[in-house]
Amino acid sequence: MKQSNHRSGITGVCNPGRSGVWVVAALLLALIPVASHAQGTGRSMDFDTHVGATGMGGACVGVAWGEPDVWGNVASLSRVSGVRWEHSSTQLVPGLATDVWLRSNRLLVGARGVGVSLLGVPAVLDGVRLDYGTSEATNVNGDVTGTFSSYETVNGQALAVSLPQILDAMAFSPGGATHFSDACDLSLGLARKRTHVQLAPKSMSGTAEATAYDLGVQARFSPLWLLPAPADAGSLKPRDLLLLDLGLGYGALNAMGGKFAFRSDDQSSPATRMRRTGYAVRLGVRMPRPDASGAIAGQVGPLALLLEGFDPLMAWVIARDHEVDVDTPAYEVHHQGYEITIANVYTLRRGHWTDRLGDIDGPTSGWGLGIPVGPWGGFRYDKGTMPQAEDSGLPDVTREGWTVWCDAVRVWRDLHAGSGGAAHAR
Repeated sequence: MKQSNHRSGITGVCNPGRSGVWVVAALLLALIPVASHAQGTGRSMDFDTHVGATGMGGACVGVAWGEPDVWGNVASLSRVSGVRWEHSSTQLVPGLATDVWLRSNRLLVGARGVGVSLLGVPAVLDGVRLDYGTSEATNVNGDVTGTFSSYETVNGQALAVSLPQILDAMAFSPGGATHFSDACDLSLGLARKRTHVQLAPKSMSGTAEATAYDLGVQARFSPLWLLPAPADAGSLKPRDLLLLDLGLGYGALNAMGGKFAFRSDDQSSPATRMRRTGYAVRLGVRMPRPDASGAIAGQVGPLALLLEGFDPLMAWVIARDHEVDVDTPAYEVHHQGYEITIANVYTLRRGHWTDRLGDIDGPTSGWGLGIPVGPWGGFRYDKGTMPQAEDSGLPDVTREGWTVWCDAVRVWRDLHAGSGGAAHAR
């Protein structure tokens, strides 16, 4: 594979000597499944921080339900309800380097179709940190003069809104009334990311910074919510028994900005700009909701509320994304996969990642384990694997992540309602 050292911002920064960071940085460009052909500066900006998508071949942009993948499609942030904290950890080049790690931390807060996110906590914790490890600095004679750490960090903010959910919130109707957003949804999102690259100390002209913006659009259509209710008021509606959702999405990574300039470079080095379109389909069986404990006047009992966390009883999702480089249209990546989830607790994922120019063409896999506590909160752990370049001889990359969440507004509402809460819940 060709490599353009000028675009990567590696050459001319400092005398590499015995500094292993240059080797590792070049290998990251060549071996891992990102837009490596373009070799834009800021490798940390090319990884989806959401581990769940890894097992499905990286497909995520059209998945308009379940846990949001804010990095893959910022518009998915609009469906957050309550407060969530996400963390992921990945050893990027196993079998080659043990000290190259990518870690991420994200806070998500949302309600009624408006979601905001902080990637990292300012002055406390980085949102994304790609650590290349420690390297040796040498002088022109090849003598070691000291050591330094090489890394990249990404911090930022994101905002997304769901137009149908906002309209529903403005015309709130309690009880089991159908909302417009039940049948369809349309969300828009914008993310700002500030990336710092330190391949060598500032005194060696090895640092650069840039601000980039991501855009996202996501739509969902759930046709079962359009079917008329049965004549018998006591009969179950199709949507009470089955799931059928269709999702479409568009995401633009580093759509604006993202110009890095090292002091020794005569020009700026852009971050990789990618555009992704995708679709997803979800079929499933809903969790039966007992009403023996008192489904009266739009209220449900505590058992039904607890079982709400295990809904759907079973769901099958298939997704496919097509990704292209804005600056090199001939380069494209295909992501496809599926997942099967049982009772919102155990998830099995399989997929395929195809990147012909990057010499990546292999399967992905993953699984997840969740502990839902009704509609009020829970914990989830996810693990996934993705292939490296076929001719590298290196093992698959393994990713791990966990999420903890709590919907304080829902807790307050259900406690305030006494023995029950609103019967409507999606």
